Amino acid sequence: MPPLTPFAPHSKKKFVLPFTQQYFHMRSLKASGKVPKFGSYKYTAQRLFEKGVLLSVEQFSQKQYDQINLTISSDEPGLFTVTASVLGVVGGTEDLRIEDLLSAQFSNVSVLTLMDGMAKVRVSVRVLMSVL
Repeated sequence: MPPLTPFAPHSKKKFVLPFTQQYFHMRSLKASGKVPKFGSYKYTAQRLFEKGVLLSVEQFSQKQYDQINLTISSDEPGLFTVTASVLGVVGGTEDLRIEDLLSAQFSNVSVLTLMDGMAKVRVSVRVLMSVL
């Protein structure tokens, strides 16, 4: 048995409750062999709207937000890929850099538009990190 030292590598695996949307999302990523290095999280637009992250989605009413899924994943440090899908059909993808989010927050920009103006999100790194 190797000695326990404060610098020993640790394996952190985040526990996912069974039979939740996140559970099925992770299961499908593992089955396809496409698990991002720094994680992947799937939310409905309704949940992000309720948390104050998502402000609006063009061409959709708030009643339809439960049909829109947003996946936030990261394969490299500081780069987040946001993918939107409606009823399983991918509608758009956009890459967000943490530097751009911090710069917008520093410049007092409160709203950021994504996917060619289709979605508006609140620019607050604290709010975005609370979701992840």
